[in-house]
Amino acid sequence: MKQNLERKLDSINELLKCCVDKKGHHYVDYAELTDSQVMEFIKRFKLDFDGYKRMMSTDEINHAYLKHRKDRCPLLLEDFLLVPYICENFDSVEVTRLSKQTQNLCLRYKKVIGDTYFVVEEIRTGRKKLAFKTMYKKGKRPR
Repeated sequence: MKQNLERKLDSINELLKCCVDKKGHHYVDYAELTDSQVMEFIKRFKLDFDGYKRMMSTDEINHAYLKHRKDRCPLLLEDFLLVPYICENFDSVEVTRLSKQTQNLCLRYKKVIGDTYFVVEEIRTGRKKLAFKTMYKKGKRPR
C-alpha cells in the first residue's frame, strides 16, 4: 500500500516538475480505481468505473494553479500532491458538470484537511479515465 502511494506521488511530482520547468504537455495515469471504489460509485451514482484510471496533465495543473494561486486561500503547487488522497478519502462527492458548455459529467470531491479542498475530475467514458480538471481550496473563516 505504501509503495502504491509513493508511486502515485512520484508520478504527480514528475508532472509538477514539468509545470515548473515549462516542459510542454505531459500526462500520467497515476492510479487505477480499486474494486471497492468502483462498487461505491455504482452504489452512490449508478456509474460503473470498472477498468477506469485516474489521470493528470500538466495543462490542467497549470490551469488550476494559475487560476487559484491568488485566491483568498491560495493554491500551492504542493497541494496537487494531495489529489490522490482527496479522491480516495473524500468527505463528500457529487456528480456535476464543470460548466454549461461541458458535455461530460464530472465528479467534485470535497475533503477537509485544515482547509477545505475541492478536486474535480472529468469522466471520460471513451477512454475510461477520470481526468483531473481543477482544484481549489477554501480556508476557515476567521471569527
